[in-house]
Amino acid sequence: MDKAMWRASSMNRGEEAGGRTVGVFSVIVLAQEMNVSISRGDLWVMLKSF
Repeated sequence: MDKAMWRASSMNRGEEAGGRTVGVFSVIVLAQEMNVSISRGDLWVMLKSF
């Protein structure tokens, strides 16, 4: 399956479930694809901002 398609479907599933964790996970996946290193502090800030 295409990565963009998988990302869109996973985001849709997150909206349907109302789950913010899926949204956070997709953000982390996006960051990793762009080779952005996420420290635990940044991750905590992201989680609190959701």
